[in-house]
Amino acid sequence: MSTGSEESPLELPGWLKTHPEMQKCGVDLCQCVKPVRYMLSRTIEPVYAVKILSFDDEDQEAAIYRRLRHEQDPRNPVLPCEVLDLEPKPVLLMPFLSHIDEVELSYGPLSGLLSVFLQVVDGVQYLHERRIAHMDVCYGNILVALKEDEPQYNGVVAGKVYLIDFHTSRQLSSGPGVQHALPLPCTQVPPPPHLKGFDPYSWDAYCLGKFLERMVENTYAQGMRPPWVLRRAIGWLVGKERGCTGACNCRPTARKAYWGLRVLQWAVWACESCGILSPYIRYRPVRRRE
Repeated sequence: MSTGSEESPLELPGWLKTHPEMQKCGVDLCQCVKPVRYMLSRTIEPVYAVKILSFDDEDQEAAIYRRLRHEQDPRNPVLPCEVLDLEPKPVLLMPFLSHIDEVELSYGPLSGLLSVFLQVVDGVQYLHERRIAHMDVCYGNILVALKEDEPQYNGVVAGKVYLIDFHTSRQLSSGPGVQHALPLPCTQVPPPPHLKGFDPYSWDAYCLGKFLERMVENTYAQGMRPPWVLRRAIGWLVGKERGCTGACNCRPTARKAYWGLRVLQWAVWACESCGILSPYIRYRPVRRRE
C-alpha cells in the first residue's frame, strides 16, 4: 500500500510503520506475511496481526468488526480486536492465532472432529442471525486459539474457533430463506461451473460443505476411508445446485445444518461410548506454526 511512491507488496508501508497512533499502541511492525494487507507486529510475545482495511464502498469489513467485536456472546466468531481510524487507511489490530490446518490433530475421536466443525457452523449461524453473510468461509479464514494464547490475548478463549477476513462479507437487508441471489465476489472456494450468482447465505452453507470436505481430506491418514456419516454430511451441505435466482433451497440453512450435525455428533458420541465405534481414529499429522 502506498501513499505516493511505489512500494513492494511485501515491503512494510512506511506511513504505517512510523504512524504515531501505531507507536502509541506499542506496535512495532516487523514482517509482511501477505502482500499489501497483512503484517506482524513486535518481535517478542505477544505477536499481533495488523491488516490494512479499505475505504471501498463495497468493503464492509471495518463496519462488521466495529459492530460485532464488543458482543460478549460466546458464540460470536469475531476475534477481540481494535479498528484504528488512521490516515490514509483504517487498520485492524488483532491477535495472531493459528490457522486451523496448523493445529495438531494426531489422534482423536470422530465426535471431536465434529465438535470443531460445529464451532465453525455455529459461527456462521451467528452471523446469519444478524443478516451478515461471510462469503469466503474456507481453511485460510478459520483460526483456532490454543491454550497458550488465552493468557496472552485479552478476550481470547482457548479452544475457540474464530472467523476472519470479512472484506468480501455483506450486511444484508433480508435474512436466510428470503434473500435473493447476488453476484459472487472473488472467493477462495471456486463456485459450481457456470454460476456467477448465489444466495449469500446458501453460498456460506456450500462453503461449509467444502470446508468439511477439506477438513476430512487433511485429517484422515492416507488410505483411510472416512466414515459414511461424514461423506453424507458433506453431500448434504454442498447440495445439488439448481442455479436459484431467489432464495436458495438447494442445501440447508446454517441453523438447520448446525442442529442436524449436532444430533449426528450426539449419535457418534453415544456409539463411541458404547464401543460400537472406535473411540479413536488415526489422523494425518499436520504442520504447526513455527
